[in-house]
Amino acid sequence: MSLLIEGLLLGLSLGVTCIATCAPVYAPILLQTERGALGALWAVVLMSAGRFLSYAAVGIAAGAIGAVAAGTLPIATIAAVSYIFIAFFLIYTALVRGRAERHGGCPTGLIAKFAGNPFLAGLVTGFSVCPPFIGALTRGFDAGGAIGGMLLFTGFFVGTTLYFIPMAVLPLFARQRLIRIAGIFFSLVAALWFILLGLDHFFDLRFKAEMYFENAYLVDYSQVELTLLDASGDPAVTDRTAPLFPNARRMIATPDRYGEALATLAPATNVLLLVAATPDEAVKRLAVERKLNIVWTFAPRDDTEALELKDFLSSYIIKARKSRGFLFQLPLGSPQ
Repeated sequence: MSLLIEGLLLGLSLGVTCIATCAPVYAPILLQTERGALGALWAVVLMSAGRFLSYAAVGIAAGAIGAVAAGTLPIATIAAVSYIFIAFFLIYTALVRGRAERHGGCPTGLIAKFAGNPFLAGLVTGFSVCPPFIGALTRGFDAGGAIGGMLLFTGFFVGTTLYFIPMAVLPLFARQRLIRIAGIFFSLVAALWFILLGLDHFFDLRFKAEMYFENAYLVDYSQVELTLLDASGDPAVTDRTAPLFPNARRMIATPDRYGEALATLAPATNVLLLVAATPDEAVKRLAVERKLNIVWTFAPRDDTEALELKDFLSSYIIKARKSRGFLFQLPLGSPQ
């Protein structure tokens, strides 16, 4: 019973976000078909029934799979497929309804009857991997079995459904042919939006656009051509560190003269700087003005610290800007 209440509260708290995802699907479909008051309410009931069936299936599956397999699921790919599937459903609905409007009739073919079907619309959107759905799915993995998962998603369904009931008034406006045509148009617009969402999950379009407008690029220090500048004053540091970075060109400078060595490097050079003391502001200005991508840390004192340095640079990718350089300290501790 606690899972049912938890799912209800989850649905109530995330319902606004949920309707932001599903309303672009439901509204155009409801506006494309003229219905009376009872028919409009029945259409929303059918949508809710389809959504409940999807939620029940997902809840059972999530509870059965359990938390062990939760981290192995390709959520981004599943989300992309679900968004694109919704888009094709909307396009199909709009094209079939649009053809009927142009010819002044109704689609009567067996397949055509599925266009704009409220139950199918609910069924499809019930599987859409939107943020509220992911939140419920994640909790479902910990629900303690198939029954627990189903109870959680049942409560989630009830909580979110309260936000969809007011949409029952939309078919009442579909008595005007112009409104029905507008519904077809908005179906195509919503389809385009879901296609973009799907492609974004596949190809990370928003991130690529952000990188483009920021004039930025990514630096993977474990892969790119690298300059290893040892300014520790200890010859053993280079011997200890350099073998871990076969992509690095070695340079050695004294602790008080490594700024001069940096000044000889070409712009956009990727530098791993090993020092005995914190670099001063002059080094930071030099990095920014000469557009050098410098990550620095205190020289590793033993093989263990050298391996920690390699592991860190193998685990993270740093964003750099083409218009300026940076001086970034690796969070690996300081000498005692």
